[in-house]
Amino acid sequence: MFMLGCAPELEAKYDRIQARGLVMRNLFAFAAGVQKTLYWQLLDLRTNRDNMMTLMYGKIGLLGYENGRLQKRYPTADAFQRMATALAGVRSVKRVDVPEKPSIFHFEVDRGPRGPIFLVWERRDEFTGEDSPAVPFDCAWAAKKAIAVDALGQTVPVHIAGGRLHLEISLTPVFLEPVR
Repeated sequence: MFMLGCAPELEAKYDRIQARGLVMRNLFAFAAGVQKTLYWQLLDLRTNRDNMMTLMYGKIGLLGYENGRLQKRYPTADAFQRMATALAGVRSVKRVDVPEKPSIFHFEVDRGPRGPIFLVWERRDEFTGEDSPAVPFDCAWAAKKAIAVDALGQTVPVHIAGGRLHLEISLTPVFLEPVR
């Protein structure tokens, strides 16, 4: 899956792993006090498959050439844009403990006047974790509604009752935004 010309299903899996990891690593960095991050490899270099640097870094870029123009977007570019939009105005990120489920990563993001946004996912193996079924998660929730979209752009159904938000989570980070 790391080499050029792999099977389409492995290529898609690689893209999902990249997108998830991008969001996860940035959240960990922000929670540790990092104030700004950047993605260093804009250009995807899926060209010379026999070049050592292509083998190591050729598939991590966000954009590639299409019809001679830098216009092809890879899934990681969409995940990066989705994350940057959701986290715009971030002031701080803190991890919220989930004592009864230590495999759950739950973060609260203070975005100042934009209001908070939350992210949640379950720690799993990066390669095989998506094969396991989603697990239930709930947390205290003051808003009457929420928008939930995962790092891959999929809408995640939520249910709010009795001051708690309920949803199913997996290893793909979910952005939870209260609707005012």
